[in-house]
Amino acid sequence: MYKDAFEEVSLLHFKAHAEMAINASGGAELLVLQGSLEEQENTLVKNSWLRVPINSIVNAKAGSEGAKVWLKTGHLTDVDKQISRLANP
Repeated sequence: MYKDAFEEVSLLHFKAHAEMAINASGGAELLVLQGSLEEQENTLVKNSWLRVPINSIVNAKAGSEGAKVWLKTGHLTDVDKQISRLANP
């Protein structure tokens, strides 16, 4: 959907029971738009949001209806520079 030097935004579609490992070396935020995901001991349903710190891996499994997930990565490594970039266009 979008990519620049600071972040990447994607829309992911997962089939039922699909397993995935998402590299969040630069941090990540996920928003479940449809279906559900199991991540560690959590079940994320529609409108659930998850933020993971830098140098993480998200190991998730889609639910029985699959999942549609908005994913943003890479944007948490240097938040101070991003604030400065937005404040001083």
